[in-house]
Amino acid sequence: MKNLNEEQYNDVIEHLRSKNIRITETRKAVISYIINSHDHPSAEMIYHDLLPHFPNMSLATVYNNLKVLIDEGFVSELKV
Repeated sequence: MKNLNEEQYNDVIEHLRSKNIRITETRKAVISYIINSHDHPSAEMIYHDLLPHFPNMSLATVYNNLKVLIDEGFVSELKV
């Protein structure tokens, strides 16, 4: 039996694929990070935590991935 996080992850990936949105390793990492987060992480938090695993990733990449996820209705943006 799959756990809920894995099901959510697969649902997001399949939805993005159905919209012909590229599935990159960094995009998968950002999606997984958000699904497994117990709070509402900032782009900077995500960037900082994923950078050791993706040293060539930029903060702009995180923001671009978040925009896609916001546009597709998977993430809510909180403005503070």
